Amino acid sequence: MGSVERAYDRGTRRATHALRELGEDLRHARLEQGASQRTVAAAARIDRGDYSRIEAGTVLNLSIARAYRIGAVLGLRRRPTGSTQFSDLDPPNPSQWRK
Repeated sequence: MGSVERAYDRGTRRATHALRELGEDLRHARLEQGASQRTVAAAARIDRGDYSRIEAGTVLNLSIARAYRIGAVLGLRRRPTGSTQFSDLDPPNPSQWRK
């Protein structure tokens, strides 16, 4: 007899996958710009350790507001298709990072 995946578990699995993809997008953008995790975290006003876990995709309770703030720091905007991936539509402004 096969197991039936519960909706809760399916949602958790999908969220985990989406958060890993989001973390990869953020890491890629940060490295492309030559920025450190500490610099991005400070500009987004979050703890560097939290930012590291977000990039690793291990923060299951990441708020949409926090994700958008980090994306804004990196000059990214969420794609309108509803995917979790960001696109680089806004050029980053590193001069604002040190505030």
